[in-house]
Amino acid sequence: MAHALQTLLEKKPAAIGIIVGIDSGLSAETLARAGYDFLFIDQQHGTVDNAAMLSMVQAAQGADVIALVRPTWTEPAGVMRALDYGADGIIAPMIDTPEDAAELVSALRYPPDGKRSWGPIRAGLPDFPDYTAQANSAHAAIAMIETASAYENLDAILATPGLDGILIGPNDLSLALGCYGQPMIGDNKFADAVRDIAARATAAGILPGSHCGDVETAKGLIELGFKFVSVGSDLGMLFSTARQELAAFN
Repeated sequence: MAHALQTLLEKKPAAIGIIVGIDSGLSAETLARAGYDFLFIDQQHGTVDNAAMLSMVQAAQGADVIALVRPTWTEPAGVMRALDYGADGIIAPMIDTPEDAAELVSALRYPPDGKRSWGPIRAGLPDFPDYTAQANSAHAAIAMIETASAYENLDAILATPGLDGILIGPNDLSLALGCYGQPMIGDNKFADAVRDIAARATAAGILPGSHCGDVETAKGLIELGFKFVSVGSDLGMLFSTARQELAAFN
């Protein structure tokens, strides 16, 4: 069984998503019904607790949209809880080493392939035995590449058995590489690193992804071979739209 992101990418060249960090199932459902391919549900920097995460996963999937959860940290309990609630995949922050990546994959897989504890309270509905038999291939394991150590260890991380994708955290990675503020597309140190990461991930058979601040950057990354990109956030969209509306009065 292929995970939902892989299945989607058999039908289109790239998946477009948005970060959702406001703790609201209604907000998540509104964005899901707008037509995004996936919601990047953010517990690390957003205000999303576990109860809100459950409602947001339900909202996304109720609109036939992929629900990818970034837990507060890459620790097994948070990963397993998101899976039990029905997340289609995990975006794990601060993966620095192949050991970190292996721990992520292990938390997503039932034994003997990993150490996930059985208890799919929502994910297993309505057929727990059928879910259990297919679960190890049903969820995407995505490692964030956002530190100097991660970039240095990139090839070893990409070689992790069971890893499905990587996702660049542009703000953290550019800070770590000493080039904060440089665009992801163009002729500069950070853009060179972005192109390098995409090429190496693709060569390793790992889906390259990234967060982006704007549509033009996202389009440029897709042209470089990125397979999934999140563009902006719910809070950023709310703020910028409100500013635009108010500016119309001046």
